[in-house]
Amino acid sequence: MPRIMRNRRGTSLIELMVVLGIMGLVVLFSVPSASRVFDGVQVSAARTTLVNVYLGARMSARVSGRMTVLRISQNQVILERNSVSGAAKDTLSVTDLAKQYGVLLSGPDSIRIDPRGMLETNLLSTVKYVLSRGARTDSVRLSAYGSIRR
Repeated sequence: MPRIMRNRRGTSLIELMVVLGIMGLVVLFSVPSASRVFDGVQVSAARTTLVNVYLGARMSARVSGRMTVLRISQNQVILERNSVSGAAKDTLSVTDLAKQYGVLLSGPDSIRIDPRGMLETNLLSTVKYVLSRGARTDSVRLSAYGSIRR
């Protein structure tokens, strides 16, 4: 007795399970990689923000002719300038790196920038800030003369 061949349409349950299993394995191995890339992007963005705040502090000191202070407090970068009377400080900006980028910031708690735009520090040393998130870290080094390095 000859067998009648039928046209098969669709997929079997086993074929569908195999495809879903393969897709699950691909996702399983790609998520940690994507997480590392995302951490690197966030640390890089936070580094750029920190450098921009520092450059803003230098510009503020030079334009106003007054001492400007860049303070770090609980992962917040606070930019302050001495008031005209010198008795108080005006807060120019507050940037929360932990809230914006999820990074931790470590380094000196404050740096002072004189009206010439130079750091008030020992001219032979640099000021170093380290930003980290997960396994990713990056650093910003500021020289007394204003140059910025990684």
